[in-house]
Amino acid sequence: NPNSSDTRIEITTNLTYETELVEKMLDYASRIKQKIWIYTSGESMGARAEYVRDGHNWDQWLKNIDMVKRSGLIENVSICGTMSAASNDGFVDFLYYVLDEKRKHGSNWMLLSVNLVRYPTFQNIVVLPQDLRQEYANEMEKFMQEPDVNRLFLPFEKDHINRYINYMRTMDRPHNDHEIVIDDLRRDFKSFFTQYDQRRGKNFTETFPRLADWYNSI
Repeated sequence: NPNSSDTRIEITTNLTYETELVEKMLDYASRIKQKIWIYTSGESMGARAEYVRDGHNWDQWLKNIDMVKRSGLIENVSICGTMSAASNDGFVDFLYYVLDEKRKHGSNWMLLSVNLVRYPTFQNIVVLPQDLRQEYANEMEKFMQEPDVNRLFLPFEKDHINRYINYMRTMDRPHNDHEIVIDDLRRDFKSFFTQYDQRRGKNFTETFPRLADWYNSI
């Protein structure tokens, strides 16, 4: 119903499509009255993003983010971060990327939500050693002290990040309704990513060198 409907279209997409397909989407977007909202996913950058999201193309994702912004047809791109033990390793770098985007385009651009992986349980951050979890939490707290964070991140975004920092520091079990044995979860984690590497041509320790010693010790 071109140019006569007040309905807002919201699209959930991994946003790693080829340029031609994004251009086609923007062409359709130009024919409607309301600007489109896009919901996509992200919590890591570069090789780490491509590892935790098999099939993800980081460079194409960045290109498409820039393309939809420059089109003037997209009101907002919101980022749904999904925090697992592996994706957590690149999260602080991703936060600085989002901050840079907000510096360029304002606080209402690239709204970030932080969502915890609880199942499968061996993907939950409780499998990480406590010392590493505290290091990650310290780095996130340092990020939150950046002057521009308070100015450019909306209250709900800061609440999500602070909630996650607290979770990293204090959580020792992702579920209360059944028995959790952390060593068993770690073995499941190692078994899963060993197979993942073999089947998808990836390498956990090369992608996450900070986790290599812990991973190899399991």
